[in-house]
Amino acid sequence: MSTATAALLLALTPIVTTPTPAKAVPLPLTGFVVANDGRIYQASGTPNGQLSLADGTVTVPPGAGISAIRQGSGYLALFLIGTHGGIVAGTTAYNAPGLTFTLFGPSGVATPGTKISAISTPEGVYVSFPGRNGSVYTALFGSQIKPGPVAWLSTPPGLAPSTASIAASWDPTTGPNVVFVGLDGALYSAGHIATGAWTTTPISPAGVAPPGGGVAVLSDPDPDRNKKRVVYAGNDGTLWETVLGPHPEPWLPQAISAAGVINPGAELAATPYGPKPDPWYAAVFFADPNGAITVAANLGSGWLTPTPLTPPGLAQPGAALALATDPEYPVIYVGWCNNYQWWWLYWTISPPPFQRSIYTVRSPNLIRDGANVTVAKWNS
Repeated sequence: MSTATAALLLALTPIVTTPTPAKAVPLPLTGFVVANDGRIYQASGTPNGQLSLADGTVTVPPGAGISAIRQGSGYLALFLIGTHGGIVAGTTAYNAPGLTFTLFGPSGVATPGTKISAISTPEGVYVSFPGRNGSVYTALFGSQIKPGPVAWLSTPPGLAPSTASIAASWDPTTGPNVVFVGLDGALYSAGHIATGAWTTTPISPAGVAPPGGGVAVLSDPDPDRNKKRVVYAGNDGTLWETVLGPHPEPWLPQAISAAGVINPGAELAATPYGPKPDPWYAAVFFADPNGAITVAANLGSGWLTPTPLTPPGLAQPGAALALATDPEYPVIYVGWCNNYQWWWLYWTISPPPFQRSIYTVRSPNLIRDGANVTVAKWNS
């Protein structure tokens, strides 16, 4: 580590910009990452928190894709692609301490440690990931994650890189949906159409983004409109937004940023937030080319110019990050890994100048810079 980097870390341990959110967080906030030893660690979501071993029994590639959700029961579910090339699921429950892990087949369908995306819906938990054969697979676990057969949906083979980022969402009318950037650089959507068939459709022309690049889906909180937006980092370094649906001719996506603001294919963490139903608010977070965690916010009257929320150098440009929200509190919690540490950003949802707090969780040489991460709030 350079002298300049070391000085930066000392200066930023922690950075706290007032006002800090006044309300106590009602549910525990935790981040998860696969460390250099292949084991799962958890980062406490409180100032001066610690990185601790979450489970010592499961090993996957360091920095592996990982996705955590809060189930309908309020308890945690954690998903990875294990060394067997299939899903590994970890769950918590009121009557069992720690995480209980179950392996699900079939084996060999995915590259161990590849990216994975889980969502909790009224129908149960859906888990999506890219396969070795270029298909994107989606597993339905139902209301309980337990050993046994799992229903599967998949796209045709040969569409997606085996390391593609997957943005999963759910619609009350049509059910689950996944979006990804295909091998041809086009945006694809896979979901149910009116007849109930699982169908894969291009929603952009080819060549708009790096294959497998970062993508996010923003749902409109108004159930009457029920519109979804897809956000992605284009080949020109622009953050773009388009409607989730078959693309018209000519295709006219909306630019959220100027060119060069974001690394092409950068990973994204995005969420819509209230008040509901109007105005429609949203926020998209990414690590910009200078390594600053940056937010593009729509506070109801259009997208604001993307704004860095941290100094430069606190993240790997374009690298993975994750977020969690709480409907009772106007705060978004963002986590990522860099400089051998876990970092937290608490961003208060308000007009500029933006209010944020930054904390670090020290983890000497345990985690790699830019590792895949996941963040969740749940009943511990």
